[in-house]
Amino acid sequence: TAPIIRNTQVQNALASSVNQQLFKQVDVNQVVSQALPPRAGFLAPTITDQVHQHSQQTILKIVQRPQFQNRWNAAQKHAHDHFIRLVDEHGSDGSIDVGEVYTDVSQQLQGTNLAFLANKPLPSKVGRIQLVQGEWLTMLQRTIQNIDTWRLMAIGLLVIFGAFGIWLSRRRRQTAIILGSLFALAMFLTLIAIRIGKELVGDKVSPQYAEAARQTYSILAHGLVMQTVAVLSAALAMILIVWISGPSKGSHKAREVVDHLFSGKLHAAMFSKENGLTRWVGAHKAVLQWLAVTLVAASLLFARLTAGVLIAQLIILGVLVLAVEILAAKPR
Repeated sequence: TAPIIRNTQVQNALASSVNQQLFKQVDVNQVVSQALPPRAGFLAPTITDQVHQHSQQTILKIVQRPQFQNRWNAAQKHAHDHFIRLVDEHGSDGSIDVGEVYTDVSQQLQGTNLAFLANKPLPSKVGRIQLVQGEWLTMLQRTIQNIDTWRLMAIGLLVIFGAFGIWLSRRRRQTAIILGSLFALAMFLTLIAIRIGKELVGDKVSPQYAEAARQTYSILAHGLVMQTVAVLSAALAMILIVWISGPSKGSHKAREVVDHLFSGKLHAAMFSKENGLTRWVGAHKAVLQWLAVTLVAASLLFARLTAGVLIAQLIILGVLVLAVEILAAKPR
């Protein structure tokens, strides 16, 4: 959640919300009217609008400060840790108090032209959000306590039963392609569902905050999107490897092109004659390529998935597979 407060749309929405809450506590129009001479009373609405705009800009500058963003993220982390600890230990409903963030903004108005808005208390309902209650607490508590175990079990069982199913199949190549296609389809539908969810979230909030809500959703869902794309890429890579190593005419032609390139040029340029290394790699080419796929896929389980990391991993996989091909190729 740390990138959320650095998003421009979120900053504008937060500044607008805080500004509106502050002006609800102070009748600025009345203050201006009392300060103006009677004959100048008609200027009060105009001056009030200017004060409102100036207040919005001042609060936005405060929100854009790194110091405020650090405080914001620290407050979110504290609230999250407190909530998780309470649910884990006691099953508390975990109401989170975010009023301290508004208080922080209000205090920073002191010493500015908007000092009259400083330290104005907000309604109690503004600062508290009740996340969950009732029967959901038991499920949430179990999830918190067992989520790491469930994650490892799910990944392990997926790999074990997938490999076991392919091994038991009479048509292993076809089964592997079907399995990879189902994985790829499921991940593609997941990406579509995430995209639809983003629009639904935007439609559920006030129009002035809709884009900020969508940006927040995208930031929160980024990890899930990258993991989904990683599984989708792995499934497509598995389909490609299984197909290109198969007996079909298309795969046979593709292998001829690759074999001609590596055997005729790269391999001959690197090795004038065969040696123990090239002969060993050639005898274990399929095992080595699958080992490269497995290692790269396993690294994705522990790496922080971003677009750059995913691209880098795919490049590494391609280099490893091609290196095995070059070493294993037999000169014509």
